[in-house]
Amino acid sequence: MKGRFLSVVLSAISLWLPLAGGAGAQTFPGKPVRILTYFSAGSGPDVLIRVVAEQLSKIWQQSVIVENRPGANGIIAIDALKRSAPDGYTLGVTDSAVLTVNPHLYPSMELQPERDLTNLSMWFNVPFYLLVPASGSIKTVPQLIAYAKANPGKLSYGSPTGVGNPGHLGMELFKAETGIDMVHVPYKTSGPMMTDLATGRLPVAWASMGSARAMLQSGDVVPIAVGAKVRQAVKPDVMTLGEAGGPPDLEVNAWIGLYAPKNLPPAIAAKINMDVDQVLKMPEVARRIVELGNEPITGNGERMAELIRKDSARFGKLIKDLNIKGE
Repeated sequence: MKGRFLSVVLSAISLWLPLAGGAGAQTFPGKPVRILTYFSAGSGPDVLIRVVAEQLSKIWQQSVIVENRPGANGIIAIDALKRSAPDGYTLGVTDSAVLTVNPHLYPSMELQPERDLTNLSMWFNVPFYLLVPASGSIKTVPQLIAYAKANPGKLSYGSPTGVGNPGHLGMELFKAETGIDMVHVPYKTSGPMMTDLATGRLPVAWASMGSARAMLQSGDVVPIAVGAKVRQAVKPDVMTLGEAGGPPDLEVNAWIGLYAPKNLPPAIAAKINMDVDQVLKMPEVARRIVELGNEPITGNGERMAELIRKDSARFGKLIKDLNIKGE
């Protein structure tokens, strides 16, 4: 009799659990939602995150609050995210480098994306532009490669936010594929780097459109290639790296995605993804993404996991081979 009763109870529970998850998704969100990000307030990615958050708040009829947690190459924000409750009320937006590079640079951060996070959706790609001073003698990619080969170790290049960022690792890959030698000059932020580039104190750098916009508009800095497979709508006259005479398969970029703590209920994840997808397809949102120099992309959790594994292996090997250490 007891065995039959236990069997009935377990069967009832097994039937109730999926319904409970579905009911949770139907009523989600029932309170304000937080989006954590390490991007500083007012930066290009932060602006876009707030555009998406504003539209989500209209759909959800709840406040969607963007919390900026800058510092430590994104470690502070991602650590706060992974320690949050997996209920959908704390989400995170970060770039791929935080998940694919940082674990190799900072082993003590103890981040394993597959173990610690739920991948939700890819938002947009941030292509980097190869920039030189307008006043400099180098005007093309072949000229850059030729000069660097003729003068090994004499050219320097800059990258923002220290070491391990796309501008740093992208140039190291560029060096490896072209057989040149240049010296890395790390900057804490993009502002001083762009100033040095504009005045000619720095000969070359990779930078995003968000970082370079002011100097490009003033004409003090010139893009000689974009690290993407296709030309970008915001700068259609700028050739891809392959078109410009550089390594044809090299891409220098970072993609931005939405994450949640591990073990987010699938029904809630589906609800969030459905509504975010609706927002990203809004013409005004898609237009803003492009205006700020980004490339709209789509990808589900499985695609994100695939790219994270691929990029982590590639950058992990590069960091090990070059003995790059986190600051």
